[in-house]
Amino acid sequence: MLESAGPKGRSAILAFDEWIRHSPHRYIIDAANVAYFNQNRPGGRFQYRQVRSAQCTVQTRVGAPPLLVVPKRYCPDPPGPYEVEVSFEPRALQVLDEEERAIVDSWRASSHVYIVPDECSDDLCWLLAALTYGAESRVITNDKLRDHSGSLNRALAGSADV
Repeated sequence: MLESAGPKGRSAILAFDEWIRHSPHRYIIDAANVAYFNQNRPGGRFQYRQVRSAQCTVQTRVGAPPLLVVPKRYCPDPPGPYEVEVSFEPRALQVLDEEERAIVDSWRASSHVYIVPDECSDDLCWLLAALTYGAESRVITNDKLRDHSGSLNRALAGSADV
């Protein structure tokens, strides 16, 4: 699984592995899949409020903040333009409104958010977190993992370094 990531991706996932060992969370939110729930259509957007709602719901019900795993492409660096590419429309830009900007800024300031570098798969990060945290962990996602089964099978069959 790490072999296909390339040197930068491998380095990023190893850094994440070290980070999660010092940042235990029972609940993990796959931000991209939560944000795009019911959005896979023309005009669909990355729903920042939907992700924040999931965070708040977990925090309220469990009494502890979840780990939010969010790809860097959805967390534009200030003070640059707050624009992100929309996954379902090639070359389409989503301009963030003030509330979405505030959400991104809060993510950047939080120790409970991992912003996944571009070289690394966000899905690999939340999978690794769930495996590291063990049987008591829960992942909030709508990812069916069908796109990952080949690399997961290869990793489980022949690699002990995942």
